[in-house]
Amino acid sequence: MSKFFSFTETGDLNIEKVFLDMGEPILFVCKGPKGKRYLVVCCQSNVQGKKWLLAETNIETIVRMLEDKITIREAFLIVHGEKYTIIQNVATEPQIILHDPSDWDEENSIYLPDAGQYMEAEPGEFDEEINWYGNLLRMMWYAQTIYKSPPEKRSFEINMVIQSDHSLNNNNYNIMNVKSIKCTPHKDNINIIDDRLGPYAA
Repeated sequence: MSKFFSFTETGDLNIEKVFLDMGEPILFVCKGPKGKRYLVVCCQSNVQGKKWLLAETNIETIVRMLEDKITIREAFLIVHGEKYTIIQNVATEPQIILHDPSDWDEENSIYLPDAGQYMEAEPGEFDEEINWYGNLLRMMWYAQTIYKSPPEKRSFEINMVIQSDHSLNNNNYNIMNVKSIKCTPHKDNINIIDDRLGPYAA
């Protein structure tokens, strides 16, 4: 992933996937800290500078946009967090603005993608990206299921047979979580210890 910008408000932003490129990324996804994703559009690029809109999004929204189930504009307006504007003029450092009311006006913004505009991709054009995000989503669901499940308590019975020609004084041993111990004398095999751990016994 290539670096896009870094701001205090967002942390480091790295380009994850580019859907439209015209010599530079126009419509793409950035990933920030803690797994946050932003749908990004370059809405202005001229001699005066550049401007981008960033909408915090999720994988489901990205896939629905790629599959033409929602418009590009709707994908930007289905916001799952913050909305930003980044402005980079020729003579100034880039600046980030949180939720600029004119840029994000659902009815009147001239910077949001046009209403009614879909990806309208060629058949199979975004199959790789859809499959990639689909697999990522399944892995995230699986991880959430694992971590949300209460830890499973397991126990097993230990049957220990100690064979020795010496009598044992149990007061000298600290034995915990052992259901039963059987001690039997065996004069011919003084140093043999036969440990059987339930189903793991040889």
